[in-house]
Amino acid sequence: MRFNLIYAAHKLLKTSRYPVTMKIFQEELGRACQKDEVSRDTVERVVKDLQNFQAPLTNEKRPGYPGGWYYTDESYELPGLWFSADQLAGLLITEQALEQMQAGFLADYLKEFKSMIKLLLGKSGSDLGDFEGRIKLLRHAQRQNQYEHFPMVGLALLRNQKLAITYYTRGRDKREDRNISPQRLILYRDNWYLDAYCHNRKALRQFSVDCIEQAKIINETAYLLEKDELNKFINETYGIFYKELTDWAVLRFSATQARWIKNEVWHPKQIGEFLPCGKYELRVPFGESTELIRDILKYGAEVEVVEPEKLRQEMVKILEKTLEKYKND
Repeated sequence: MRFNLIYAAHKLLKTSRYPVTMKIFQEELGRACQKDEVSRDTVERVVKDLQNFQAPLTNEKRPGYPGGWYYTDESYELPGLWFSADQLAGLLITEQALEQMQAGFLADYLKEFKSMIKLLLGKSGSDLGDFEGRIKLLRHAQRQNQYEHFPMVGLALLRNQKLAITYYTRGRDKREDRNISPQRLILYRDNWYLDAYCHNRKALRQFSVDCIEQAKIINETAYLLEKDELNKFINETYGIFYKELTDWAVLRFSATQARWIKNEVWHPKQIGEFLPCGKYELRVPFGESTELIRDILKYGAEVEVVEPEKLRQEMVKILEKTLEKYKND
């Protein structure tokens, strides 16, 4: 059903001071689907949809008003309709995040907010208890115990103050004291990261919040980078590793896997095409190969790295090491 157009028509009828003419309907519903306007037939179908929802809709002429559609009962509201995928996910994520967080002194305030979200979820037309049992969010690779110093990090970020931290680097199994200027927090694949200017390294660095073992606010104004400089990293790199794009990976997926890969977005600048043999070739820009290789490995034998040769050889070495673990002594 045309839910987006139904919502748009309902909003228009509720907010318009005068009956809505066919022309206005065509233009407003056109905006809802990113067109100049919709056809008269589309408008008539949406009007019929509203009437099927028992909307008190009529186009009977009223004295002193232009012709058009209007509600005879201005208190009418649409019954519960299904949410879009993004709306539903957003509501569920927000509700579950509030449920899981340790709210402290904010608990009373957040309780009211949670109630509002549950009310919205309840408008789906089913019992909320049943609703929650039928839909579940599965978190992927979320690391535990990463919130101990999150409040201090967030406070320094909002106050534009420097932060002294003790940071554990997993790759080197080493702890270091750093003075940093927080720039922004990023939630990526269910884990939190902090972009910050590191005064020890004199450069922008990224820190996993769960690896911050100590945190203390320094009473000094943080050094803030320009937004364009920050956005350049997040918009032009592959994944969470901040490194300028230097190469293109050419990945060739099997015909079977192509059905799913063709709809996946690995990078905003990616290029994909079907090959005559039925396989799907995906070209992805990257700088740091670490996360790209992890994503490629998920598809096992269903994908082949064609180019560049350096990335192909990295994959060969990893696969050879993996195979070695499964060989009999």
